Amino acid sequence: MSSHLALRHLRARTWFVALAALITLIPLAWASPASAAVCHTPGCGGTVRVQSSAGNSIAITNCWSSGSYSYGDSHSCMTNGWNNNAWNAGKYLAPGQTSRSYNHYYDVDGFRVFRGCTVNGMWEGGSAFTFYRSPSQSSMWVRIVGTNTAVITAVRC
Repeated sequence: MSSHLALRHLRARTWFVALAALITLIPLAWASPASAAVCHTPGCGGTVRVQSSAGNSIAITNCWSSGSYSYGDSHSCMTNGWNNNAWNAGKYLAPGQTSRSYNHYYDVDGFRVFRGCTVNGMWEGGSAFTFYRSPSQSSMWVRIVGTNTAVITAVRC
């Protein structure tokens, strides 16, 4: 093979590799930061599981603004309100339910401790927790980070 043909062959392979890399990276460049938090597989993000003996329902949200806690009856990120079939929304889980059963809640970012209530539970594989809000305090949202699972064992109001 002549050096001219070898050089053309090398250039063609280089262009092919560069084009393949570009095609692979283009979808990543178009993904917005908000879409990175949306997942489409059960367990791909935070999960809330309410034990059947918990006593009451608990509110969850599939979005988060900032910080470890947020205050109010609705989370500020819930621009779609209370909606089972929307992102940036909240819903209630009854005793015996898990967020993994609802595709818009495969990645739960927090749960609410309603004013006047105590929520007991445990982080799956970790420590127990108890959150209490007196009737005079505003409701508090507790953040779930990453793929952590909050197992709610009791909701008493």
